[in-house]
Amino acid sequence: MRTLRAANTTNRWLAAVLIAIAISAPHLAPAQQAAPRPGDDWLGLWGAEIVSAPPVSGLLTLERMGARWVVRVDGREASAVVSGDSVRVTLAAGVGTLWAPDVRAGRSARAFWIQGATSGSGYATPLTLVPAGRTAWRGTVQPLVERVGLYLFVQRDSAGRPIGQFRNTEFAWNLGRRFVVARRGDELTFADTATAIVQLTQAYDSAQRTIAFDFGSPFSVRPLRVADAVGFLPRVPGSDTSVRVPLSLGDGWHTAAPAAVGLDPASLRSMVRLIASAGGADDTVPLVHSVLVARRGRLVLEEYFRGYGADRLHTTRSAFKTMTSLLVGAAIARGATLSASTPVVATLEGAPPADPRRGAITLAHALTHRTGLAC
Repeated sequence: MRTLRAANTTNRWLAAVLIAIAISAPHLAPAQQAAPRPGDDWLGLWGAEIVSAPPVSGLLTLERMGARWVVRVDGREASAVVSGDSVRVTLAAGVGTLWAPDVRAGRSARAFWIQGATSGSGYATPLTLVPAGRTAWRGTVQPLVERVGLYLFVQRDSAGRPIGQFRNTEFAWNLGRRFVVARRGDELTFADTATAIVQLTQAYDSAQRTIAFDFGSPFSVRPLRVADAVGFLPRVPGSDTSVRVPLSLGDGWHTAAPAAVGLDPASLRSMVRLIASAGGADDTVPLVHSVLVARRGRLVLEEYFRGYGADRLHTTRSAFKTMTSLLVGAAIARGATLSASTPVVATLEGAPPADPRRGAITLAHALTHRTGLAC
């Protein structure tokens, strides 16, 4: 998606830093799986990926019935009383919201479908509402699916102990932690490598070859070939690591070859190969999901890793703080009555926060990371 491209684009100085790292960093070889010993059938790579289909998709109808607006989509219906030309109608909690900032009779309208997400953060996808008479509009809801993966890599250390490492690409869960894995009947235990205290006890089905986990979402991991674990390695073995000029998609980005803007394509290629060669169990390198390099207004590199792509949902966390400041500035430039002293609660919908101290948090606090709130 265009917004994902924009959010990931690096500026000139960051591109130079990345290239310098690519030139100077040592080559990193993929980790090799330890050969299982007789009786130790839980050694190796295990994994599972949950794909959550959105609850609503397909043809949507918005109809104005006097002062009331009605939305119908995928067998569901909701209504709201709206004043002016801005329409916002929410279906049942967690299902989704239609927001159309400017709906006028006989005209197409650009709108957004705001979908709740299991990760806790909602996201919006655009849709165009086309007139279907003077008081009705139609459009197609095309939300993105959510993917959450869990991998467990078990190999023996130098002392012969089975050591397990979890890998979750979306949230970098348990990054850097290792556990001693042992079998106890129909269970596997995961103990701290230093204290030997058991941290996890999980059901193990040796006949079906599954290990059951529940970390907010239930996972039943199974043995995997490395070639099938697209979220475990940056690139599956045999993937192309050549550097190609990004495609021109008509989305506002102008593309060019690196040499056309004064960048060395060999250095960019070296960087891509360095990232792609990192081992899945290697905690000494960043878990890079995407790299975009733009210079002189031209996008010259667009590469994705660990199963990601331009149209995959991404948990941006604090990285989006920079984008928030740009959006606030753009809103002010377009006439929004905002300033550094504007209380954050004045920009939010819904009931005010229960804690009165939150009412004192201003946009200045938010944009300088001084809200006092965790995450």
